[in-house]
Amino acid sequence: RNGDVLERLEGRHIAREVVHEVATLAVALATRDFARAPPNIADVKAEMLSCVAEIAAVTANSWSSMQQDVSQCRMTEVEQLNGWIVAMASDLGLPCVHNAWL
Repeated sequence: RNGDVLERLEGRHIAREVVHEVATLAVALATRDFARAPPNIADVKAEMLSCVAEIAAVTANSWSSMQQDVSQCRMTEVEQLNGWIVAMASDLGLPCVHNAWL
């Protein structure tokens, strides 16, 4: 179930680490592409973690389509989604080990 992710210590840890990497990338891209002062990374991470928690709560009793694909031994979209994040982070010299692990 989607709600299980944030109920488990390991799930919360992974979610925080993935969000940290994505927020770091988002700030780097915003700074590079829009030539502005970088957004506050703490604010970006807090907003992203809030979204993760809200989605997990709203869909707590549901099974994600990706989990259903995994249980049926079907391909998932994780490589496209997290692969893009990893590739962009690599291009910018940013570590992205948790997204790569996914």
